[in-house]
Amino acid sequence: MSDGKGKFVSLKTRFKERLTSARCKQQILDRRIEEAHAMAMMCLRTQNVHPDAVKEALKLTDRYVSTLNDCVQVLGGSQVEITATFPDGKVIINRLLQ
Repeated sequence: MSDGKGKFVSLKTRFKERLTSARCKQQILDRRIEEAHAMAMMCLRTQNVHPDAVKEALKLTDRYVSTLNDCVQVLGGSQVEITATFPDGKVIINRLLQ
């Protein structure tokens, strides 16, 4: 009986390690997206593009993507996915205006 309990504890430990690793990777990718957003905003400021104009454009784009997603679902697809690819992994972007 103790052997079964030991296996359970081992599996539980491995699961926690994997979960921690996955969370760390996600945090790193989220941080990269935030940094990219900040860099984009700095570039816009240097080019005299108002951030509110970009925000409105992203809102409009989100609506287009949402409409496209609805069309894909009507045609039998599951959903539209936008993915950002980094050297460390991929991040699915749910909304462009994040």
